[in-house]
Amino acid sequence: DMIVAYNPSAVVLYVGSNDLPGGGALTGQQNASNTIRLLKRLKKRMRKTPIFYVGISPCWSRKSAWQDITESNRLVRTFCSQYQNLYYIDIAAACAMPDGTPDKALFLDDQLHPNAAGYAVWKRVVAKQVKKVVKKMAKAAAK
Repeated sequence: DMIVAYNPSAVVLYVGSNDLPGGGALTGQQNASNTIRLLKRLKKRMRKTPIFYVGISPCWSRKSAWQDITESNRLVRTFCSQYQNLYYIDIAAACAMPDGTPDKALFLDDQLHPNAAGYAVWKRVVAKQVKKVVKKMAKAAAK
């Protein structure tokens, strides 16, 4: 209700990371189910609004949750791919080293929260995807 009340032209969500092991008690599948339930509610009430889900970024402080993070992201990505105006943003890939592990240089000393460089990566990746979709929507509206 809180999101819908603002009648936004787009929605960007990052949810679920604190609900997985290391921060919570859900499995990757349970976490994805909760996220998908939220996305369905938003989609139902905001049919024409683009909704972007930023995938959960693995971090070293929650290494024990990497499998659950991967599972949750995979399920949510699959869900988003099936619907118009739902977009999955893969932040994990942008914050990874060549071997696929999180880049420690993008996190604070706690290896949980992004530092300034990490947030710069997030800003670049999210803005690129949102701008791409907005441009596509503007083009379609002009026709």
